[in-house]
Amino acid sequence: VDDGIEQRLASAGHDFELGHSIDCGRLGDTLFPEDVAPSLPSGVTAQLVRRVADEPKVPRAQFYDGWVDGAEIECTLLVDLEGTVIGAGGHGKAVHGYGGGGAIDQPGRVWFSGIGPLRDGTTVYLKLKGSAGFVAMPEAEYFS
Repeated sequence: VDDGIEQRLASAGHDFELGHSIDCGRLGDTLFPEDVAPSLPSGVTAQLVRRVADEPKVPRAQFYDGWVDGAEIECTLLVDLEGTVIGAGGHGKAVHGYGGGGAIDQPGRVWFSGIGPLRDGTTVYLKLKGSAGFVAMPEAEYFS
């Protein structure tokens, strides 16, 4: 049902892309080693800043937040030990100086945030626009 939400968001100045998929169409698929890039592209920095697990309002779930400087994000994925994509997240510029984990926004910084089921050994992967593969994010400390 087209309720005109895209037009209302655009008129309010909301930055979004029509047809965007937060999971790059991979939710439930397997992420194979050949899908993974060895590192971030030159000139790109990224950090996973927060992981929260098993909150009372959403038991058995995990949330993650992080940022990227120097590149645009295509999607973020949460992958289990078997390589199955079990979660995904959105991304965008920080609002009013706030980004994931409470960190302050930097010019050009893009924040990402996602959710998936709580499982041991999960890894967050980023797919950057123009990049050949997914990049594993270094582990962040869990907060609860």
